[in-house]
Amino acid sequence: MMRFRNIFSSFIIVLLLSACTGDSDTETEVEKKSAPEFSVNNLKGGQLSLADYKGKVVLINFWATWCAPCKEEIPDFVEVYKELSDKDFVVLGIALDEKDLVSEFAKKLAITYPIGYGDDDVAKVNESYGNTLGILPYNVILDKQHNIIYSQPGPIPKDRLHQLVKPLL
Repeated sequence: MMRFRNIFSSFIIVLLLSACTGDSDTETEVEKKSAPEFSVNNLKGGQLSLADYKGKVVLINFWATWCAPCKEEIPDFVEVYKELSDKDFVVLGIALDEKDLVSEFAKKLAITYPIGYGDDDVAKVNESYGNTLGILPYNVILDKQHNIIYSQPGPIPKDRLHQLVKPLL
């Protein structure tokens, strides 16, 4: 398992360095389709499930503690979550990483939104949302009916996040 993780991590880093330019031309607004349900481990010892956020606009952020662009965008997500959480908006951070690393990272960055973590299970959820190459970060926005309205490999700028989310609230 550890060898797979090292190979997978190396592959992701190479893809990220070659594919994530931050260029908005890589952005994809998708035709509305229903989001796949998922359930992954959360940091509190339970499960993080999409079904628990019915009626909310959801940003699903797939990330890892070793991912530099992930580290850069998370503080913006914390800020936007604080700003809009009372307006039926939630960020779900789903880390492809070990619990101890994710927990320490979440404390360091004062992440207040729900966080899930895991290995193969998180990779499968990530793929089910269209990230077939496993590029991190990978962001998906769902409307209140949990239709996928947007997905993007690479970081999403805070102003673009506002443009996409506010009309859905």
